[in-house]
Amino acid sequence: MLNLSPEISIKIAKLIPRLASPYESEVLATVEAIRRTLDRAELSLHDLAARLCAPEPVQIRAQPKPEPAPDHDADSLLAKAMWLRDHAQDDLTANQAAFVATAIRMLGAGQSLSVKQIGWLYGLCTMHGHEA
Repeated sequence: MLNLSPEISIKIAKLIPRLASPYESEVLATVEAIRRTLDRAELSLHDLAARLCAPEPVQIRAQPKPEPAPDHDADSLLAKAMWLRDHAQDDLTANQAAFVATAIRMLGAGQSLSVKQIGWLYGLCTMHGHEA
């Protein structure tokens, strides 16, 4: 059977009702929280759906974590984060604005972003009309 421990089930069960929020930012944050919970158990949303729909036990292999693409160089990522700060600051939630500031600080100091952070940065850029 899929490794959906009681601890993970309880966490996800507490998060799912938040998907009904009328606030898009809360819904997106909830989806990310569910993904993080599943990621820690090396599961995906597909695994969760399979577990919820399966009449019988399901065996699912863990998928390898994707490596960042080579075009995610620090200069490109820093430019995206700075664009968000300069052009979308008023449209960002407090959490998003804090992330952008942290990304700028980290990239400016020569640190790298995680795959998830890079994904979030690209997602924010797409959401706010910057796809360069």
